[in-house]
Amino acid sequence: MAETERFYMYSQKQDGWVMSYLRDPVLERQLGPRPEPNKNGQLYWLVSSDVLQKNLGLLHQLGYRLHPKSPIRPDGSSNTPDTASYSDTAPYIVPSAKTAGVAEVSQDAPLGSQENPYDVLKLAAFVAEKIRGTFGSRQVWVVGELSGLKEINNSYYLYPKLIQANADGSDPVKFSTIIHISVWHKIMEKCAVEKVPLPKNGDKICALCEICFYEKATLLQLKICDIHLKYAQGEFLKQKTLIIGKLVQDGLFELNRNLPDPVLPKHIAVFSNKSAYGYCDFHKKLTEAKLPVCLTLFEIALQGVKVESTFLKALSDLQTVYGENYFDYAVIIRGGGDITDLAWFNNYKIAAAIARSQVKFMVAIGHDKDFTVLDEMLVRCMTPTDAAVRICNKYQEAELKVQQLHEELRDAVEGTLRAYEGHLTHLGHALCHVSEKRMHDAQMMFSQLVQHLVVYSRQTLSNREAHVRMLSKQLKNTVSDVTLHEQKRLDLVMQLIRERAYTKMDGLKRELLAQVEKLSLYVREKQAQKERTLDMLLKLVEARDPRVIMKQGFVCLRRADGKRVTHIEDIKEHEHVRATLVNGHLDLTVNTIMENDHGSC
Repeated sequence: MAETERFYMYSQKQDGWVMSYLRDPVLERQLGPRPEPNKNGQLYWLVSSDVLQKNLGLLHQLGYRLHPKSPIRPDGSSNTPDTASYSDTAPYIVPSAKTAGVAEVSQDAPLGSQENPYDVLKLAAFVAEKIRGTFGSRQVWVVGELSGLKEINNSYYLYPKLIQANADGSDPVKFSTIIHISVWHKIMEKCAVEKVPLPKNGDKICALCEICFYEKATLLQLKICDIHLKYAQGEFLKQKTLIIGKLVQDGLFELNRNLPDPVLPKHIAVFSNKSAYGYCDFHKKLTEAKLPVCLTLFEIALQGVKVESTFLKALSDLQTVYGENYFDYAVIIRGGGDITDLAWFNNYKIAAAIARSQVKFMVAIGHDKDFTVLDEMLVRCMTPTDAAVRICNKYQEAELKVQQLHEELRDAVEGTLRAYEGHLTHLGHALCHVSEKRMHDAQMMFSQLVQHLVVYSRQTLSNREAHVRMLSKQLKNTVSDVTLHEQKRLDLVMQLIRERAYTKMDGLKRELLAQVEKLSLYVREKQAQKERTLDMLLKLVEARDPRVIMKQGFVCLRRADGKRVTHIEDIKEHEHVRATLVNGHLDLTVNTIMENDHGSC
């Protein structure tokens, strides 16, 4: 057998199936990379019947045929002219009704009638024969939309689809295709030489195909061998471009995206289906995050002709039942799909209704290649889980902002307290200095007054005594001849004058002492007033000292990561916390959390 003929046949001498060697990585991985050489030096594989049956579909796909000289077929039947109806491209021969486990039927009745029905194998062989009789090995050019094309990984084949939309708006017709990696590389090289873009999902292409029907899997598949490079853009992509252009022209394209983001989204409207995997992932992520988020599901059709009507009805229910100010976010969730599945979201009415809504919308369709109109005009998330993470990040950002404000407020309060403490200390020192100075001035003034009074009193007394002595002397000189009676009267007058002088002196002394007492009382009252003011300021400083609050029985709780605990939502049961007292710390474990609605101690 020539290596290029790609035949397989049974060898009685070697008791196995001999296959021509083909350097193909997939086939080598299935059969082994080391073939046997024959007497002519040509390479071949020798496999058992089980291995051949397992890989028969792959062999036919690669162009292998049953050799005419093979004594038997893969199912064990004889390879004789009476079995000529057997197809070389079919992996199994059509068994008889007896071997297939079907009751005997009348052979006179037409095949396919109730008396002589097809069994599955017969029908598969009949379809394969009809397709082979119509097309044979001829290649045909097929036009359609390219969909489901993925990046090249470690596989040797690509499995995109060729689709065409129906005029009635129902689901498009799809054909499964297969492209060998070597063919795709040739297409890439041709695109580079011709300087045309590589075909992508949504492009309408004209492909040269082989029509392959696999009886075992009853699978009809197009094997793409080449494509016409210069062909028109796909209808789905055209439709998307036209809708985006109309939205831009009407001023609606960026209307919803420019709405402000909510700081702490609490009420979230979800446009999806409760059985969708994307919605389950979204709900699970928010549940695990334990956020105070309330989800309201508005069920819509995720594909098909009912997408538009169900979506518009759900949006109307959102506005009429809840009101647009009730929800913080609205999330459209779908679990991905090819471009035909996503094309139902390329709808102008849906896009315009969302654009006019006052609720901030997010799109979370699990697809990273094909973008719909909604992906282009709204806030787009890669997956439903990514949308949930974005909402969780809002709470984390708010928590960090609150923590930052808390630290700034604490620093500001501590700075203010330090400033007040310094100011009060300065006032205390200044008050003491002023009190001491004024007391010293008062003492100096009092001493001066006392000295002045003493000097004035002594001078006045000395003057009065001198005056009295002068008068006495004059009296003695002038009344020396006065009688005894007059002498007594004069003595009485002198005594009266002396008493009045002493009385006047005593009055002046009492008046002086009263003035001194008033001055001392005034100084003491001023000093006491300043001391009371100082004590009041000191008590105000002490009242703002955190240690005073702790002495009243309050404690400061911190979690294991050092964050302060101020609300019961910040702590979990059986979590370890540290309580800070006036003179030490206590490590505690939370056994029970009880919520107090009134906020009392």
